[in-house]
Amino acid sequence: MDIHQLKLFLAVMESCSMTHAAQQFHLSPGAVSLQLHSLVEELHAELFVRSGKRLVPRRPRCDWPSVPRK
Repeated sequence: MDIHQLKLFLAVMESCSMTHAAQQFHLSPGAVSLQLHSLVEELHAELFVRSGKRLVPRRPRCDWPSVPRK
């Protein structure tokens, strides 16, 4: 896991779209998908659920702390 994967995860979580997150980081949606898949494998946890074309963040087991991001 690296900071780049976490930033991609947050971008997808905020936009609910791999395409929008990919555009934000100047990557292809496939590259974002591979990075998230790698993160899922490492964490042994499903991070998103598909709802049509949208990605919906899976409900966390505990509340995520609200940490300001720059």
